[in-house]
Amino acid sequence: MQFAEKWVDDSVYGNRRGRQASELWQHLLLQIESAYATSTALTGISADLEKCFNCIPRFPALCLAVLVGTPASVTTAWAGALANMRRHFKVRESYSAGFLTTTGLAEGCGLSVYGMLLVDHLFACWMKIQAPPVRCLTYVDDWQTLTRDPDFAIRQLQLVEKFASLIDLTVDRGKTFGWSTCPAMRRRLRDCNIPVLHHARELGGHLGVSRQYTNKTLAQRITELDDFWPKLRHSRARYHAKVYMLRAVAWPRGLHAVSSAPVGDQIWLDLRRKAVKALSMQKPGVNPAVLLGLVEPMLDPQFLAVLWTFRSVRSHCPLDFWADSIAPLAHGDLDLPPHAPASVALGRAQSVGLSVLRSGLVRDQFGLFCPQTCNAAEMDLRLQVAWVSVVAHKVSHRADFAGLEQVDFAATRRALVSLAYDEQSLYRLSLAGGLFTESYKSKWADRTDRCRWCGAVDTLQHRYWECPQHHDLRTSLAPDVAPILNSIPPALSLRGWALLPPTWNSWICLLAALPAALPSPSCVFTCGVWSDLFTDGSCRDQSNPLCRFAAWSVTVASACRPTWCPGLARVMAAS
Repeated sequence: MQFAEKWVDDSVYGNRRGRQASELWQHLLLQIESAYATSTALTGISADLEKCFNCIPRFPALCLAVLVGTPASVTTAWAGALANMRRHFKVRESYSAGFLTTTGLAEGCGLSVYGMLLVDHLFACWMKIQAPPVRCLTYVDDWQTLTRDPDFAIRQLQLVEKFASLIDLTVDRGKTFGWSTCPAMRRRLRDCNIPVLHHARELGGHLGVSRQYTNKTLAQRITELDDFWPKLRHSRARYHAKVYMLRAVAWPRGLHAVSSAPVGDQIWLDLRRKAVKALSMQKPGVNPAVLLGLVEPMLDPQFLAVLWTFRSVRSHCPLDFWADSIAPLAHGDLDLPPHAPASVALGRAQSVGLSVLRSGLVRDQFGLFCPQTCNAAEMDLRLQVAWVSVVAHKVSHRADFAGLEQVDFAATRRALVSLAYDEQSLYRLSLAGGLFTESYKSKWADRTDRCRWCGAVDTLQHRYWECPQHHDLRTSLAPDVAPILNSIPPALSLRGWALLPPTWNSWICLLAALPAALPSPSCVFTCGVWSDLFTDGSCRDQSNPLCRFAAWSVTVASACRPTWCPGLARVMAAS
């Protein structure tokens, strides 16, 4: 694979080092978005090969290996292994005798992957000579061609089938279709008996072509989780094991390629309810958004969609994508279909309260940042803090969650995991909004709302802070809690959420406003002599991630001579 990187065509995505299937469909979506942005017709053909590994002719594959410079020892051993490989056919319960063939590469063999790479590379080179206006993209047996030239729009499929016949491969017409951003070109494709689709599943991603609002690929993938939820619910595994199954199985399976299509709020609401039910946390008062979005890290499906979309844009889109595509779309200067990468990214950003400026910078509660160039950990943290505000807005109708937007989710989670398992369950129920007092039970059961111990109305405020039955527990608190109880937000006093200091947002805004660019040197080196540099840095409150900050400097020190003195040192750069 490392040897192939020296000569393989850039249009080959399969069997490449560092390449993924998501890069191909993301590139296709960007090309479709560009066609709509420039009002030009883009037409493509999506072709699939029949049993590609089983039908590759061995002699041409070995010749290609020799032509690209594969070591003779490798090709000789490879040819010898293929020549002695026998095939057997199974008919009902009987097996045929083995016989030698001249086609097919063994599936599971590493060199078979190399052979498919050679075929894809040859297809790219052949297409460049036969039809320069047509661009091809290949991922193993998935071949894509696209062009803006109307003269080649219809001929693309003929060219693909011609090359396949030359190398003795067969195009699966049942899985082959055409697409175009131009309605007139779609009609021409249909007139030529080429199936035309407005949207399709492409290497796991949703390929939307027209301006229709479509997300069928994602919807099907989410629907396929329906058999997973009852299995997880009836499992006897512990709560933490079920949470792990959500994070490691359910969401990677159901939200794969979530950045390729928009998803409505009702789908997120339905997923949260099913996940909470599968965790056996469907208890009175428990809010799914709070449980999955704040109590548990990285578990809310909608937040994961936002996070994975931002990461996908960072990985597969150009650095100026936010300034050239998303910003004009946000301010009405660009009209793009809902499944365009810019439309999906903008919708996900706005869903967490982020706004996009015309410069392409994104504004949140801390200030401006560029999602493409900022530190990845900083971007994740900004999105998590923004999601806290979203969850707080969802439960703003409940008085016991007042002040939730100030929550310190990291400190709360550390306190949660430090408890015993039985206490974790009780604390988790309180954090998520569980209702267990008599005043709440009386709303759905024929019973009184009075406290069983003192006869007063049994609310959370009474149970925690007023009932004589629990006076001994209140005496264990710090003595300065009672005088400030009325000024503590209910999210802390009634639900147990740790809160950030009220000045924390201002402090982070101050740090975020510091220039990120390295300062230019304030002095120069002396030519012809050695220069001694002293570098150092220090961090204040290093053990406190909420408040710590660091500084560094580079100092040009004077040479070690008898006349040395500290005053000769010069600060070269600092920040």
